Amino acid sequence: ALKDESQLEPLFVTIRHSESYWLILHLISYLDEKKSNIAQIGERYGVSGTHFRRLCKRYLGNCGKSQLRSWRAASSILTTLSTVESLTQIAV
Repeated sequence: ALKDESQLEPLFVTIRHSESYWLILHLISYLDEKKSNIAQIGERYGVSGTHFRRLCKRYLGNCGKSQLRSWRAASSILTTLSTVESLTQIAV
C-alpha cells in the first residue's frame, strides 16, 4: 500500500494531461455500446473518424476497433470467471 499518495499526485496530474489518457478513457466509455462505430466515437471525441483512427494507432499500437474488441473479450472472460455458475450452465 502507498503510505503517502501525495507524492504520486504530480504523476497523476501528468498522466491526466496526456492525450492518451483521454483517448483511452473515451474508448472505455463505449465498451457496452456495440452499435457505435469508430468514426462515430471519433466524432464524439471531437475529431474526424480518420484522425481518431490515427490517434488510436499512435497511442494504443493498434486500431480502436481491435482494442475495443479485446477489452470486451477480457471483460466477458472476467465476468464469466466471477460467476458462481459452472461454465456448462453458462453455455446452456
